Amino acid sequence: MDKEKKVGIVIIVIVLILFFVLFFFFGGVDSFKNRKDQSIILVGNKTYWEYKDKHFTNINSNISSLYWKDYVVYINNEKYGVYKLWHDDKWYLYDKDRNAVTYDGNFLAISSNYDIKPVDYTLNNVSSDKYINKVLKDYNIKTDNFTVRNKIDIDIDNDNTKDSIYLISNVLPIDKYEKYRFSIVFMVKNDIIYTVFSDVQNESNARGCKPYIDAFIDVDNDKKLEIIMSCGGRVTSQTKDYLFDFKDNKFTNLISNQ
Repeated sequence: MDKEKKVGIVIIVIVLILFFVLFFFFGGVDSFKNRKDQSIILVGNKTYWEYKDKHFTNINSNISSLYWKDYVVYINNEKYGVYKLWHDDKWYLYDKDRNAVTYDGNFLAISSNYDIKPVDYTLNNVSSDKYINKVLKDYNIKTDNFTVRNKIDIDIDNDNTKDSIYLISNVLPIDKYEKYRFSIVFMVKNDIIYTVFSDVQNESNARGCKPYIDAFIDVDNDKKLEIIMSCGGRVTSQTKDYLFDFKDNKFTNLISNQ
């Protein structure tokens, strides 16, 4: 290759580089800044949430619009893969060639235009605990019977300090007499107790629901974690799904499926 051709190629390469640099700084950056975060979050088989224009809404009709799109699927809080979805009695997974893929466990699927994924956590069983005892005392509950008594240490508000999330309940499968049926989720931060969720019923025949965590996840791209929590009864269709946000020293239910 002669010298003139080499010089010509070098000039073309430089022009292309300048073009992409200028496009990024004068067009790409503005486009990125003006981008509006959007996401679809599917929890279990009956909850379909959309996040758009900084608001959450339930997708109550035309869920067929969600079919055959790519979703990042998590089973039991672990990434399962990217699949296309179709719904009948539950969500069915298909790979890129539309081959069916089986799964077993708690289902969570996400489609978004920004980085969003559940964070890892460890669910610990606890026995006697001063915070549990205080919460029960505040509700005037005396019991030694629990079906849930868990603790999770996690940094909810991105202050580099782990907070403690507690889940306590005496709902399911206990069938003996109890003055109260209760399910309470709360957080301990700097020795202060903040209630996330409470369902306390003082009728002995009350069924109630048992709480469990679906995910800790930054759903609104604010660098802080929200809590996706479910509370299930004896019938699957009775399961309630919630999205809680911690702000201004209190938890707010951003949306639920009921």
